[in-house]
Amino acid sequence: MNKKYKKIINIFVLFLLVAITASCNRIPTPNPVETAPTPSPVKTTPTASPVKTVPTPTSSSNFVENLLAGMTIEEKVGQIFIMSFRSLYNDDNPPNLFTKKDMNMIQNLHLGGIILFTENLKNIDQTSSMIQGANTTSKIPLFMGIDEEGGSISRLNSVPAFHSTVLPIKKEVGSTNTPLLAEKEGKLIGEEISSLGFNIDFAPVADVNTNPNNPVIGDRSFGSDPGLVARMVAAEVKGMHEANVITVAKHFPGHGDTSEDTHTGAVTSEHDINRLRKVEFVPFIKSIEAGTDCIMVAHIKVPKVTGNDIPASLSKKMITGILRSEMNFDGLVITDALDMAAITDSWSSEAAAVMAFEAGADILLMPASPENAYQGVLNAVKSGRITKQRIDESVRRILTAKYKYGILTSKRSVLDPKKILGSQEHQNIAKEIQSKVNAVGK
Repeated sequence: MNKKYKKIINIFVLFLLVAITASCNRIPTPNPVETAPTPSPVKTTPTASPVKTVPTPTSSSNFVENLLAGMTIEEKVGQIFIMSFRSLYNDDNPPNLFTKKDMNMIQNLHLGGIILFTENLKNIDQTSSMIQGANTTSKIPLFMGIDEEGGSISRLNSVPAFHSTVLPIKKEVGSTNTPLLAEKEGKLIGEEISSLGFNIDFAPVADVNTNPNNPVIGDRSFGSDPGLVARMVAAEVKGMHEANVITVAKHFPGHGDTSEDTHTGAVTSEHDINRLRKVEFVPFIKSIEAGTDCIMVAHIKVPKVTGNDIPASLSKKMITGILRSEMNFDGLVITDALDMAAITDSWSSEAAAVMAFEAGADILLMPASPENAYQGVLNAVKSGRITKQRIDESVRRILTAKYKYGILTSKRSVLDPKKILGSQEHQNIAKEIQSKVNAVGK
């Protein structure tokens, strides 16, 4: 082959290589915009826990305002009452039914809630049926409450047919100084009562038990150290919320250093505001930070703070001045039971109900005469002594809590009490707590 042809071939080969290279360079690389990007953690929707799926008060505003706008004054007044039916179960009355009188009271007083006690409870089917029956009677679904503290105060453990989980007394749980155990305990209690149909628990006890001769708190408290009690109370609130149960921290301003019992008569605390802030208030403040839904105010006189002998539950200084303004609590305020001697020895049902509401309470618990207390507040609203704005303020808080926990919208999870009560999982938690208690005691 002569040099001329070799040169032509070489030029052709070179041209071919250039063409191939150019062609390769024209193969498009994947467009970054067209590829599926890795989801940003901020933009992803996390799997929500049962508690986090509960609508926030902000999202409930339209629902609540519409409901509030359509209520009569009579219905609004009824919402602020939680009543008991402690004589419900007797030999002459079928245990799974309210009497006609009871049903009429629920309807005619437009009750906001009911609290049940051991004498109301017989077995799982009866209790569940009774709670369902009460709600079908009421136009607005009810708060269904119970005092289930665990330990020495347990309505469930008092009924053998419930086969509920037995937990150590609160003093022992507190001795572990392990908030995680209090959280597990709170969730356990919440799941067991919720399975029966209860939605509000009058717990945890936030009292600091500094008086060893205290006749009413004692081992119901997590202990005598304010910081310890505060940590454990906050954890228990968290646990109950995980079970979608409304919490009630009690007994503000603190019942742990008293030497008398408000069930039987007047009780006075001689502490000043500085002492209360350093000791008694500490667990309540922590419970507020943890998101407790409600705080119960006791019938304790605190004359060095209020300047008079009016119990905290009837004192505007204690409720509106301190609990609301100083401690910034905007949740539900409920009185302790208004049928206690600390109230009934000095005030009628009408007077106590009006005074407590004027002081800033949202919910009035168990007045000695439900009808008289209801009529007393209703008359005060109609006369203008209690403004419509004031009654709306409390009813709005009540309806918001009911919406938040799925009470108004029937969005509460359904647990089978026959599987939940005393379940193996719960028994294991109880054993874990008891094991830690035993280890600390050695």
